[in-house]
Amino acid sequence: MVRPVRAPICLPEVDERAVRGVKFGEALPERLAVATLSAGLTDFPGATRALREPVPFVTDV
Repeated sequence: MVRPVRAPICLPEVDERAVRGVKFGEALPERLAVATLSAGLTDFPGATRALREPVPFVTDV
């Protein structure tokens, strides 16, 4: 039996140097700039497909 995974997709961590390096880094509050970069780095469709793939579990008895 294969059960679907209902885990939330987590956003990747963003290095503070990346925030300082983008044009909007100084214009936005740090938290919003980090969230914007993190969302841009995330492959939501790919992560969703990966989470939906069946995962076999093998146990030796």
